[in-house]
Amino acid sequence: MKVHKQPLLMAFLIVLMMVSACRGDSGPQPTPVPGNIGTPIPATTEAAAPLTAADYFARGKLAYDQGDPLAALSDLNKALELDGANPEYLYWRGIIHFLTGNFEGALADFTRTVELNPGNPETHFWRGRVYSYTGRPDEAIANYDVAISLNDKNPAYFFWRGAAYAYRQEQDPAIADFNRAISLDPNVPDYYHWRGNAYAFLGNLDQALMDQTRALQLDPNVAVFYFERGRAYAGKGDQANALLDLNKAIELDSGRAEFYLARGLSLKAVGNTDGARQDFQRAAELGSESAAKELAALG
Repeated sequence: MKVHKQPLLMAFLIVLMMVSACRGDSGPQPTPVPGNIGTPIPATTEAAAPLTAADYFARGKLAYDQGDPLAALSDLNKALELDGANPEYLYWRGIIHFLTGNFEGALADFTRTVELNPGNPETHFWRGRVYSYTGRPDEAIANYDVAISLNDKNPAYFFWRGAAYAYRQEQDPAIADFNRAISLDPNVPDYYHWRGNAYAFLGNLDQALMDQTRALQLDPNVAVFYFERGRAYAGKGDQANALLDLNKAIELDSGRAEFYLARGLSLKAVGNTDGARQDFQRAAELGSESAAKELAALG
């Protein structure tokens, strides 16, 4: 439901994770959107029979499962016109608002759902996600706290709270939450990637390398994992391995200014001024002010 720690790049998904992504929002989606709830399919037209709120909800849920969020939203609106205090309908409409980028609508629906059903950890969690995606980490953490108090076995709750701490540049509690997420599910590459970023921020480059390497073992096709491992190698003065990783990052995603900037810096460090100039030029074309300054410094 992409979250890495550079002053701005740590914004969610983060980003982002967090949908994302941290790969699609935030990266791999460590927080899955709720799946098919198996509601029976109702009559599909009002002419066949008057549709109830439950019918509209079921039809909307079917549209959602089939990848048509706009049709799903239309039916959920109709369901809520008939039963406006149903927390399940509000929750699902909030999910669809979130996925379509209507964070204001999502926040309103999740807040109303929390009022109607405060014991459901998912509603607190998804409201926290809205706050994460809109740059409000304090409110996000408060909601993740409640979700965790209601269910401390869901790794996504800890991951997203850790990402919010990282956004506030509080790396120690962030690492503690990433540790907990990994202990609950050791097979999500984003968890290692984000923990590696936190370790790198603290200067623990050896641990950062280990975590980024583990993320790549779990998913070797994510450009930002190579980028962050390459930066860690560069930080240790290992420009040869840094360049290998940065080359791979650019091969996978050739539109990221920070990738070219980092490779340019490594090329500059090994005395390849012409290669560095080309990378700084490309990064500047993609909008990097830092690259423009590096380019000017080369003359």
